[in-house]
Amino acid sequence: MDDIARLRNEYEHRKQRFASSDMYSWFNTANLFAIQQRQRAVLSTLKQYAFTELHNLLIFEMGCGDGGVLTEYLGFGASPENLFGVDLVFDRLRHAHHILQGSGIANADGQFLPFPAQTFDLVLQSTALSSILDPVIRRNICADMLRVLRSPDPASGKPAGMIPVLSLSKGSPTTSGLILPTRKRAAFVPAKSNSCSPIVNMNFSASPSPRLSPANLRPSLWVYASSSKA
Repeated sequence: MDDIARLRNEYEHRKQRFASSDMYSWFNTANLFAIQQRQRAVLSTLKQYAFTELHNLLIFEMGCGDGGVLTEYLGFGASPENLFGVDLVFDRLRHAHHILQGSGIANADGQFLPFPAQTFDLVLQSTALSSILDPVIRRNICADMLRVLRSPDPASGKPAGMIPVLSLSKGSPTTSGLILPTRKRAAFVPAKSNSCSPIVNMNFSASPSPRLSPANLRPSLWVYASSSKA
């Protein structure tokens, strides 16, 4: 079974496993704390690099799932018609279509994104890359994320696009089957790419709760900016 098929199967199993759980509910205090921690880190980084007028930006998420992260960007000020996302899991995409009407949501392999080069101002990725175990597929996805990211335009003074990459630095029982072991995950981001440079790495605790403890779930927010034309 290839890694793409494995991911589809794993998410189907997760759907059944967590069907009666409130683990990822907004009404679960631990989950709410984790979401708010992540949002604070993301908003702080966007502000630091002057990505605050989101209504004018084209924003894409690789592995958008049910549209939860893209919906948060609506709250940050993004325009629905400027939001795009792809995912492999049809059930999750149906929900994304429902809550993000007017946005561009599609079923697609992240290795072959259905967009022209240098399309997006922000290319998002939230834990999808750290779920991919095959290093070749991971590199291919990184390469295509870079391909669709806007390069800087010296003539107009428009800065480079940016890639906030959120990954989980440690697995837990809730991420069993999805998270790449830490020792194998160093190359999952394109750190040595000639066309993309890391500009910040933020670590933040997910929750004080034993259910989502920092020891088990500590997200890292890596941010990349395009540094040269493709």
